[in-house]
Amino acid sequence: MILYDVTVTLNAGLNTGIQRVVKSIAQADNDQFFTLVYGNQRGPLKIYGVGHDDLLSPPSDRTLANLPLNLTRTFFQRYRGFLNCFIHYIPGASYLRDFALLSLSPNAKLIKALPDGASIAYGPGDIYITFDAFWNSKRDTERIQSLHNSGVKIIIFLHDVIPLKHPELFERASVEKFKKNFSLGVEVASGVLFSSRAVASDFAEFFKEVPSYTIIPLGSVFSTNTLPVSTIGEPLNIIMLGTIEPRKNYLEILDWYSEAKIDNPLVIVGRLGWNSKEIVRKIVLMQRQGLKVSWLANVNDDELNSLISKSKIGICASLDEGFGLPLREFLSSGLLVVASDIPAFREVSSKNVSYFELSNLDSLDRAVRKSLNTTFSPEAHPTRAWSEVFVEVKNFINSL
Repeated sequence: MILYDVTVTLNAGLNTGIQRVVKSIAQADNDQFFTLVYGNQRGPLKIYGVGHDDLLSPPSDRTLANLPLNLTRTFFQRYRGFLNCFIHYIPGASYLRDFALLSLSPNAKLIKALPDGASIAYGPGDIYITFDAFWNSKRDTERIQSLHNSGVKIIIFLHDVIPLKHPELFERASVEKFKKNFSLGVEVASGVLFSSRAVASDFAEFFKEVPSYTIIPLGSVFSTNTLPVSTIGEPLNIIMLGTIEPRKNYLEILDWYSEAKIDNPLVIVGRLGWNSKEIVRKIVLMQRQGLKVSWLANVNDDELNSLISKSKIGICASLDEGFGLPLREFLSSGLLVVASDIPAFREVSSKNVSYFELSNLDSLDRAVRKSLNTTFSPEAHPTRAWSEVFVEVKNFINSL
């Protein structure tokens, strides 16, 4: 039995990069090679089966004292630093936080119903695999260790080790949690999958012993491959996709756009993240100045497809990435891409990508204007279907 863990994705109820990966892999599993599982968050460690349809189209139950989901999420994001300090000093406070966040998940109704069914038995001969953010909580790591102790082989997909490389780009509590839980998960892994050569190289710097591994680049087909379509009389958008946080380097793009004097609207799609106050303040100020900047915190796949179809360029300006899923998604949707010159992005060999030097607004300006005056080249577009990724994952599992 191949146990495919979707716990963190269901708990979060988000549509960020890792969650899109988890869902895309499951969607490509047409023969249900995987048994989708969810780990309970209280009591003895158990896992429960999750239907593929429940993961991909779960019932919505957006309730927490009948408060609007976005309003409540915003409260938790804004005061997360204070809450984390509170949690460190008050016994049992972390359970209150976890309960609140689970209640906020759009999948709350499904999560509550899962333990009503029989738990799944596991043991030697079974294989567990996770593409999810297993380091987010001690409970998730404990589940991995319990499975390992029962003779189950553990396979972990590693998206990046950036909190170890650049702790200054993350909340201190998150870095401490990553260091501890990430290492505990890796220590019991029989196999490791990397998303890029850059991640494999970074991993080797921090871990002397590397389990059996292979590099499996992620899929890039976010939507049907259609070139952008312009609304008559309106210039195409410049779009950015990613959590609002320092690592995504939004401030540099906003500083450039403030002076660029171009008609193309800048559209930012991403949930509110850590240390984002200055970025949000800058966006609001630019909007008051009449600049064409918009920020959408919560969009579904259809809405994102619509935004991409009205865009000419996708900007990926990260200071560091393990893979850079938006870059591939933009390319597969027919957008030219302007990307920061970092190792993970350099692994994309396409003339549809223009690279710029970080902290160099002139370099950025040249890359954007070049792309605005360039036509997308379909033959240079690196398509990679999620079905290909799934086959490579399946082959690796069968090789163990």
